Amino acid sequence: MQADISQIIISSPIKRLILWLSKRNIAKLEKEEDVEGLAEILCGMSGELRLDAALALGRIGGKSAMAMDSLIYALRDNERDVRRCAAIALGEAGDIRAIPPLIEGLGDDSGDVRMEAVKALAKIGAPAVDQLVARLIGPCDRRMEERLVEALSKIGEPAIGPLIGLLDNPGPAIREKAARALGEAGCHKAVTPLIMRLKDDDDDVRKAAIVSLGKLSDHEAVESLIDCLNDPDPSIRGKAAWALGKIGDLRAIDPLILGLNDKDPNVAYEANRALYCLGWNRL
Repeated sequence: MQADISQIIISSPIKRLILWLSKRNIAKLEKEEDVEGLAEILCGMSGELRLDAALALGRIGGKSAMAMDSLIYALRDNERDVRRCAAIALGEAGDIRAIPPLIEGLGDDSGDVRMEAVKALAKIGAPAVDQLVARLIGPCDRRMEERLVEALSKIGEPAIGPLIGLLDNPGPAIREKAARALGEAGCHKAVTPLIMRLKDDDDDVRKAAIVSLGKLSDHEAVESLIDCLNDPDPSIRGKAAWALGKIGDLRAIDPLILGLNDKDPNVAYEANRALYCLGWNRL
């Protein structure tokens, strides 16, 4: 046991020295714009050295197509940590060439890689919006859709206009995706367009609009949501009750009290929950 402890004590300074020398080597390789050397460290080392090498490649990326190509290639590496570091570096580089591979990275098996791809696309910002929206309205599973929406919501203001525009798309599935995305984006510019979708011909679009209005919690939507409590579809009535509870406007109390007697038990349950949120049982 004593020998093992001694080895740990001795090896720790040595490891720090190796790390220091390796970092100096990365700095030297970056100064020399040695893309191949940095790519070898990215794919061959571990821990923070990988990230240092990836970030160095990202900084070179604006001047070297080969550096960007190395990072984009690394997004498909078998090692999760290599892909994660590549995504971080591509975000720091901010190069639009990284947008398509980063969008593909949103579907990575690793949650860490997906998270860094979202952050990277958010850093690239407005130039990524059109491609993110195009992928969103195309065929994609729900998990991919959630990541696309997360990236758009983190980009913020530049993404709102295109998403609002999609609310008028002739395809109901696209209108539904846009309605959901606007709720996640948290922008109150979307409130009026979403209120208009409460009269959509497609029930799924209407439900998505109701849920997003609840998430946005804007009092402008209250009267329109109260109207939805009289909808013939019980799932619409239930979601409207939920949304009114989230907004917390006292104008909803009397209509929600009527909802307690709804013939659908789920609607009555949501009305009761909403009234509790409004403090009705404590008034």
